[in-house]
Amino acid sequence: MKKILLLLIANAIIGFVYSQNIQLLSGEEDLTNQEITVWGDVEESVFQKFVTTKNVGTEAMSLKVKKEELEVVDGSENYFCWLLCYASDTEISPYAINLEPGAITGADGFSGDYKSHGNLGTTKIKYTFFNEENEDENVTLIINYSAVPVGVEFIKINEISKIYPNPANNSINLNYNLKENSSANIVIFNILGNEIKKFYLDNFENKISMDVSDLKNGVYFYYIIIDNKIKETKKLIIKHF
Repeated sequence: MKKILLLLIANAIIGFVYSQNIQLLSGEEDLTNQEITVWGDVEESVFQKFVTTKNVGTEAMSLKVKKEELEVVDGSENYFCWLLCYASDTEISPYAINLEPGAITGADGFSGDYKSHGNLGTTKIKYTFFNEENEDENVTLIINYSAVPVGVEFIKINEISKIYPNPANNSINLNYNLKENSSANIVIFNILGNEIKKFYLDNFENKISMDVSDLKNGVYFYYIIIDNKIKETKKLIIKHF
């Protein structure tokens, strides 16, 4: 178990180094390296998800988008817009958007578009936003486009946000939405892989505030466990003011 934790830490460090200069936002929600679901009636003409991209680094960058189809419903169609809207067979945007430090994409930024053409089911698409001058500097967003019958209530799925604020002072927060019979918890561990804290998520709530005032300043990691399976591992910085 210790070796697994150390491997997760190493992977999280690598991912953090490469992605720390790019942030994906939907309003104020951080979607960087997240997986989300876009629901719609099967008779809708187009499902869309708009995302803004922010350069949180200190140097200008030229960003492109790459599309990867992970699962596709037969007869459906998907495409994306980045400066322009491209045909469904376009996998990499031919044009880049130049972003200065602190800049955010505007109306010419990203949208993921999906047409079910009357076919039920879920299509899963992975979008990678990368610096064309250094492709290792990238972040991803996975979108599940789910077409359901007209009038059917959307199925509740397990959704968990990132911990915030991060860096944190005395407390951290987490928003979540769990299936009725799901169980979940958050485990915080140090850089050596030792468990420091563990918090359980109440199935009937959708937000938790966790006390970390007793943790020393430094770098930690946390993993999210849903139904006894590790969902993801993220970096957590404690910085008491």
